[in-house]
Amino acid sequence: MSKIGLLTVGYGKTTWADQVFEPWFGRENLVISAAHGRFSKFISEEDSEMKDWFETNLKNKSNTYLKIVEDGNMTEAELRNVALSPLLDEGVDWIFLLDARDEIYTSDQISQIIKFIEKKTDINWFKIQFKNYIIFEGKMSFYYGFNPARVWNNRLSGGVKGFYSDNDVEFNNSAKQLILSNLTVPNDPVIHYSWVGSESELKEKINYQQSRWSHCSYKWSPKGLTFDPAYHDKYKIFPPKIYIE
Repeated sequence: MSKIGLLTVGYGKTTWADQVFEPWFGRENLVISAAHGRFSKFISEEDSEMKDWFETNLKNKSNTYLKIVEDGNMTEAELRNVALSPLLDEGVDWIFLLDARDEIYTSDQISQIIKFIEKKTDINWFKIQFKNYIIFEGKMSFYYGFNPARVWNNRLSGGVKGFYSDNDVEFNNSAKQLILSNLTVPNDPVIHYSWVGSESELKEKINYQQSRWSHCSYKWSPKGLTFDPAYHDKYKIFPPKIYIE
């Protein structure tokens, strides 16, 4: 059976933390590595909730590593590399990336994904399908089509070297994931509360996205969070279809 490394970073509120981690706890051949830190000036400094949750639920547990980073000048990729290091030392076969705040798998989904990737040992990395929740114009809604990189094969291309940008990984043979083999796992979409929160939290997230990429696909309007047409016009793409929950 493969050895799985679960890499997670977190900050801020812990609204769904119990649900996020419950299906991962107790799994065989799993090593968890977490890092807590504030990696953007747009993220609230009132981040003790996740720090306290990590220390209560992860500190001094078997097969679990926890690093609290006080430096607020790290990028998100740099913070992920802090959590990555113990997993590489453990020699894990696969590295799963989990957002500690809002990605909620079921135990069956995790097993489904592991079963799929273990049959694809010649593939470098995998995308996971999410059901993205959003408070769109004041209404709890969701959309499909968000399939980010979430799993990397640490047995190919010399193994994983580290994150160089957001969800992007470089391998030890100097190859970056964008030129390497990848697949989208045909999983049941995983719940992701990516754009759910208070007005201040959502505005914070918009500012953070703009600081990273100089744009954001959403903006704040009198109706609340909505699409920014300028973003979709710039990239000549259509916004996703929104479904009301």
